[in-house]
Amino acid sequence: CRKDTIFSNLRIYGVGTDKDLESDLNVTVYPNPADEGYFYIRMSGLEGQDEKVKIVMRSITGAVVFEKEFNAAGLADAEYKIQPEKGISKGLYSVDISYGDKRRVIQQLIR
Repeated sequence: CRKDTIFSNLRIYGVGTDKDLESDLNVTVYPNPADEGYFYIRMSGLEGQDEKVKIVMRSITGAVVFEKEFNAAGLADAEYKIQPEKGISKGLYSVDISYGDKRRVIQQLIR
């Protein structure tokens, strides 16, 4: 990776408990920063889970600029191109990925 490239390989963990709820769900977000106004989210480890996956991208002011929800039942892997409406401003965005009772928030830079 180049020095100015951030590559996020994330694990989703349970929220609000003191038990170790590490999941087999792997989430990768790339590229970060994104130069073209879009990026990808790749998820694996979804097989056999009848849970909704929800992806919400918010601006620094909290405005929702992208939202997608799908049922993960029967999916082993999924990859989504995240491309908010045309004319999205450059800046830092929050990408919230929830899966059942698990949640992960990723900071995504659009430049």
